Order: sequence, then structure tokens, then C-alpha cells
Amino acid sequence: MVEFGGATGTLASLGDPERALETRKRFAHELGLRDPEITWHFARDGLCELVSLLANIGGSLGKIALDVMMMAASEFGEVAEPFVPGRGTSSTMPQKRNPISSELMFAAAKMLRERAALMLDAIMRDFERATGSWHLEWSAVPESFLLAASALHQANFMLRGLHVDSKRMPT
Repeated sequence: MVEFGGATGTLASLGDPERALETRKRFAHELGLRDPEITWHFARDGLCELVSLLANIGGSLGKIALDVMMMAASEFGEVAEPFVPGRGTSSTMPQKRNPISSELMFAAAKMLRERAALMLDAIMRDFERATGSWHLEWSAVPESFLLAASALHQANFMLRGLHVDSKRMPT
């Protein structure tokens, strides 16, 4: 999508509004980009939806992680994450295997929820041009992608090698 609208997105510097819109349309076409209906300066809901989607994915992964952590507890022992030498071992109980991937997924889910809340704060701004609130996006958007990618990576590793002890599960 082309961004061509001036400081506030009004195309005022191009003079006649009709000609200005046509200029932007031609500019977008020339670059092979979409001509937006409105400028990004005040259309922040798309980014908020994107981060909320990543938080929703994180919430689903967090639920899986919580279930695995609970079922992996010594009292239950129904599942165990894949064994990797030196990873997840307990400093006080050498026979115990801590659910590291699940813990990381669970933490990422909570941090993603906070980034979604931050984006909801960023949507509330003064007039058509924010005086600071859109700076929240500078951390919330890239961090959300990193957190979601990390949680998905951990989920892939953990679920591919999850050991299930069906004998310990109630029938």
C-alpha cells in the first residue's frame, strides 16, 4: 500500500483535492502498490488487529503449555517434554524434567497479551496525528512477532517429541 498523503494525510500540499487523489492513485499504480482509502496516520486498527491475532495465537499456545505443565508435574507424570541432555533438569531433583518449552510458551502468551493491551492504548490518540501514542507500536509490533514466533517454535519442538504415559492417565 502506498503512503503518500503529507503530514496529516490530507494531500493538502498538492492543491485541488480531486487532482491530489488522482495523483496518489497514479503514484500507487506506478509503484505497483494499492491506493489506500485513508492514510495510516489515523487508521491504526489494522495493526491493533494484527497484534491481537498474535496474542490470540499466543493464548491458545499458552493453554496447551499450561495443560502440559500440569500433566508433567511429578504428582501426575502423564506427559513429559522431549529429553535434551542438560535442558530442563532440576538442580535439586536429578530425576525430574522441567517443562522448559511449556514455560517459555506460557510466558510468551502473557507477554503477547500485554502487547495487545499496549496496542489498544496506542489506538487512543489526539486528533488525526498522535503526539506519542503511536510510538508504542515501535515496540509492541516487532516484539509481538518475536514472541509469537518463539512460542510457535517451542510448541513445534515440544509437541513433536511429547512423551505420553497413558498408564498414568486416569481412564
